[in-house]
Amino acid sequence: MKKSLHIDIAQPTIMALTEITYKYIPYWNGFHPLKMSLLLPKERKGLSPRPLLIWVCGGGFESMDKDVWLPELVFYARAGYIVASIEYRTHNLATFPGLLEDAKAAVRFLRAHAEDFLIDPERIAMAGESAGGYLTTMAGVTGNTREFDVGENLDQSSELQAVVNIYGRSDMIRGWYEKNNQGRIRNGTELLLGGKPDGIPEVYEKASASHYIRSDMPPFLLLHGTGDRMVPIEQNDLFYEQMTAAGNEVEYYTVEGAGHGAEEFYQTEIKNLVLAFLDKHLK
Repeated sequence: MKKSLHIDIAQPTIMALTEITYKYIPYWNGFHPLKMSLLLPKERKGLSPRPLLIWVCGGGFESMDKDVWLPELVFYARAGYIVASIEYRTHNLATFPGLLEDAKAAVRFLRAHAEDFLIDPERIAMAGESAGGYLTTMAGVTGNTREFDVGENLDQSSELQAVVNIYGRSDMIRGWYEKNNQGRIRNGTELLLGGKPDGIPEVYEKASASHYIRSDMPPFLLLHGTGDRMVPIEQNDLFYEQMTAAGNEVEYYTVEGAGHGAEEFYQTEIKNLVLAFLDKHLK
């Protein structure tokens, strides 16, 4: 059988660019590159700059894989976003604020190379799950300070225009006690911050998103499962109350019965909620 087809080009082909170095960190034998992966149109000539979604994966501050969610993130690339998924330092490589410095360095790098990657530098959102949700939230609430902006591209801003926190925590003192009460042999919060909250309370405060809440935050979308035992939903309950009390715009969805990292969060219904939020603030 032989047939002739006429195909209209309705959408660009999406390609992945992986292993892009955005920062070098000190390492035992010199320097180690931190990488990111991008999803963007294969043919970019003649296309207008697109809003950027930066994704941050979780891993309990102990492990992470920047590429593990790329198949799910194609949804947003198909919807007209440039997508970047970034690597950051876990606690075995750096204590706080190392991972926050990394996230902000990634934002600055992408703004500095916006023209190369078809990015509109005025329309940048960050989203993440679990530890990535925490890091995303910290990047969002510290946009008015340059304290955590170190390294390259310091002429660029690390501010975000929208933030999505998926079952990530906002209060690290509360987080330490949650992990302690779960009977964890290794408390990831303690390892990340370099001690217990009663010994270094100022570090725990500095590492808590709730410490930075003010009235001019970027809009936030919060998603959390009512069945989450790893990061209890009270983390985002309290953050929502604090943010709205300060006059900020926050959308908060609780997912009935969903646990930490549950399949519910990767269903089309949730993706459409996230996309509607991003479109509202970036398009």
